[in-house]
Amino acid sequence: VEPAYFDFLEALTVSSGQGRTSLKKDVEEVFSIREITQSFYQDFGEIFREDLQDAIHGLEAPDENLNAYTRTVVNRVLFLLFIEEKGWLDGDDNCIENKYEEVAGEDDLHVYDDLFEPLFFDALSKEGPTESDRLGRIPFLNGGLFEQKDIEKNVEFDEAFFEKLLSPEDGDNGEPEGFLRRYKISLRESNPSEQELVVDPEFIGRIFEMFMQEAEREEKGTFYTPKPITEYMAKNAVKQYLLEDFDDHEDAVIDLVGNHTTPTELGTEMVRDMRNKIMGVQVVDPAVGSGAFIIAMSEELVAIAEALTDGLDEDINRFELKKQFISDSLYGVDIDSGGIELCKFRVWLYLIQDLNISIDDFLNQNDKFALPNLGLKFFVGNSLVGDYEPTELHDTLHVGDYQGSLSGNYDDGGLIEKIATLRKEYVNAHSNEKQEIHAEIQRLTDDLDDKISWESSEHWMTEPVSELSNSEPFKWSIKVPEVILEGGFDIVIGNPPYK
Repeated sequence: VEPAYFDFLEALTVSSGQGRTSLKKDVEEVFSIREITQSFYQDFGEIFREDLQDAIHGLEAPDENLNAYTRTVVNRVLFLLFIEEKGWLDGDDNCIENKYEEVAGEDDLHVYDDLFEPLFFDALSKEGPTESDRLGRIPFLNGGLFEQKDIEKNVEFDEAFFEKLLSPEDGDNGEPEGFLRRYKISLRESNPSEQELVVDPEFIGRIFEMFMQEAEREEKGTFYTPKPITEYMAKNAVKQYLLEDFDDHEDAVIDLVGNHTTPTELGTEMVRDMRNKIMGVQVVDPAVGSGAFIIAMSEELVAIAEALTDGLDEDINRFELKKQFISDSLYGVDIDSGGIELCKFRVWLYLIQDLNISIDDFLNQNDKFALPNLGLKFFVGNSLVGDYEPTELHDTLHVGDYQGSLSGNYDDGGLIEKIATLRKEYVNAHSNEKQEIHAEIQRLTDDLDDKISWESSEHWMTEPVSELSNSEPFKWSIKVPEVILEGGFDIVIGNPPYK
């Protein structure tokens, strides 16, 4: 559905004698991303507060959970609107809109009970493809977005919830009553020079920042960073990382990072060394929010890895390359749970942008193309408070003279090594295996946590931890042991502490 932007014409006036340059500036201002974002935010905020939340019943602890849960359900619908353009939902690039109209038009059917509930919790979240008369052919997506949470086991929805999002009926103003029908929704993110007027994954990040009250944004440091800035900072961070080992070839590194030009003049061995360094990078955003810097870093790493691979006359699959960086290299922490959920949402969408396969290929190789689990890659916590110098703490733990021996009866190493191994396996695990690995990680992590006397450690921020009230300290040593084992993060990137 193409967006309706006629309302913005009311703000456009042409003065007598106005020059071409001045008129061009006025037109760009009226149709700018900022104006569209503000309009989307205002209209959606009104629907969110006045219609969507009131249409949800039976949620556990609604005072605490209603706001976040409403966002979760909207994110589920949005995610499907994004991916349907790939044709992966019953081979129909308007699948959600069409199925909504079919079910909403039947008096004996309920849109949530008969469409979205089985779609979310059966078809999309249970391993293996689904084929049914009502849903059609639907792949298993994995990842966690469509897994039913305990708090929603008894939830009921008024029909108004989905009407406000998806109804094709014209309202009093001539626009569709369904808010999401009024905009073009596209997986493709515009680059800093394009500024397309579409609802893309990057657009959703801007909305996240705006949805927080001014006081809450200041308290949590939630400020959305424009794409040109994240791109600039990512390029400079990667450049400095490469210059650590290749400072004698600064011009080649600058050209590689700036223009993604293959440094063929360096020779095959050095190009391979550069690629190995890029593929082994460890990156964290300690205030990740909606994931703007994570996406920018991944874009830069993927482009550089592709350029270096071209120089080796080897083939590489962009989707698999993205998946490898997401699985092995990228991490984030944020004090806000809503930001973490949106970050995972954006990373999943970013990953599948370059997965160009048919629905038949997706269904036939469902396990291969299912989304990775990001719950142990992006964490809720206060990254500024907890243990510090965790690589040094790991050395203490590893020799086994801290609260007794920490080595376990494992064939492949001690307790820390076992947790690190399981965490890597978890990223691409599905269904029962996924649950079993997660439970084992939790058990072993709790075991390790109990063995460490944090409060008496020289590596524990005792006073700052005691002053925390609305967040939990973040224990780097046991949360990301696979990184700590290798000496820590290579790149730390993110916003400064705005106030």
